[in-house]
Amino acid sequence: MKIGKRTIKTFIAVLITLSIYLILYAVNFACGIFETPGELSAREDLWYAPTNFYTPFFAGIAAVYAMQRDIASSRQQARIRSVGTIVGGYYGFIIVQIIEWIFLDAAKMTAGSLAYDVILYTAVSVGIIFLIVLTVKLKVTAATFVSCLTYLSVTVSIRNGGMPPFLFATNRILSTVIGVLVALFVNTFPHYFIKNRNILFISSLDNAMLNAKHELSPFMEYKLNALTGERCNFTFMTTRALTSLRNIFRNVKLQKPIIVMTGCAVYNPVEESYSSVVYIDRSLRAQPEELFARYGVNVFSYLISENTLHCYYDSVESAGAAEYYSRRRKSSSYTFVRAKVPKDMDIAQYVIIERDEVVSAIISDFSELDCAGEFNVISYPFQGMAGYSFLKINYKEALKENALGALGCGDYDCLICFGSGRTDVGAMKKADFSFCLANAPDYVKEAADYVIPSDEPDEIGKLIAKIFHTKNYRKFLSSLKNQE
Repeated sequence: MKIGKRTIKTFIAVLITLSIYLILYAVNFACGIFETPGELSAREDLWYAPTNFYTPFFAGIAAVYAMQRDIASSRQQARIRSVGTIVGGYYGFIIVQIIEWIFLDAAKMTAGSLAYDVILYTAVSVGIIFLIVLTVKLKVTAATFVSCLTYLSVTVSIRNGGMPPFLFATNRILSTVIGVLVALFVNTFPHYFIKNRNILFISSLDNAMLNAKHELSPFMEYKLNALTGERCNFTFMTTRALTSLRNIFRNVKLQKPIIVMTGCAVYNPVEESYSSVVYIDRSLRAQPEELFARYGVNVFSYLISENTLHCYYDSVESAGAAEYYSRRRKSSSYTFVRAKVPKDMDIAQYVIIERDEVVSAIISDFSELDCAGEFNVISYPFQGMAGYSFLKINYKEALKENALGALGCGDYDCLICFGSGRTDVGAMKKADFSFCLANAPDYVKEAADYVIPSDEPDEIGKLIAKIFHTKNYRKFLSSLKNQE
């Protein structure tokens, strides 16, 4: 059985948290404190002993909790654990102080007595309501569970060790914070000292990054998130619109603008905005729309207004159009409008979903139009509906290679492209170095500097990581090219 890197890093983090206690115990002796841990907790005059402020059990739990597969997730879990522990720990201390101030002296009770426990448990139960409300007010609901866990530890377990409430709460908080810091250090330790942040990686999706199910594999999601945590610059170019991209990247934190709709626009996932939108010249719309009407096909006309993608359509009578509409009509990525596109609004793309033979006939007739040279026409199978194809028509300038400038390619020393289809060839030729998988069409292989000897999309993720961490990456790329 293979032991993974995360397992090894968890072992190292736990070992460090446990070793810290041994170091603190040695400091006790150096300071002339020879009491055992149990004796220390019972002696208030020795509250300052280093071991009183740290418990390896809590630190170890925090380290395991914060040790995630990628750095970004580790930071998120570390933040949740730290905030939750601080809020729950000191809130619990306040609750215990209030209980003792009001009830303990007045009733002449001692901690651990039945009467005291009844009062304590009742007050703690009521107090948890206000703790949950507090986390909501502070907008840290992700830390609610940890806050409640720490709160119960401080209030219910407080007397088990005999520590004063404030000291126990501080011990709990410091142990947790040290534990998550150790986990972060181990997880972010520069296993790879080289990080080529002067490279921009760009890849197509279908038949490249996506597997046979048209999804990112769990490994690819992990690898992309890990690269994001290391601030690797990568992005994508696709024929798809935003609605399908949000589902594909639901588990990946995208940081760079993406070329969408075959180059019709660039979408920024951080700012949730569109830029570099290429529209069809209004004077050219008449002939294509007359052709569509002659075939009686349902047409979806896409336009972008106020950073929102709108889809205008007349009807969804055909089976292909109905299926397409049913899959997307509830998406928050754009709005459907059942109406003709107003003449004063610009269209970025026409989309038709029809039987393969109908699409082929439209493409043939379209090529005979006087304005045919002003458009880019692409078609490919409609996933999940055999015998049907997409037909997408854009303005001639709406190309992936033309949209590269909007990605700020000039700010990088090197552009590396991974292509898979006809619409990627132009971008591959503009890149400093280009790749494709072994199952790519021949015309894509001819445009590539190197054909990856595998059909598996995960190999692209591995190659990006390798190039990103290679000291002399240009020499490495040249060696690959020479293998061809």
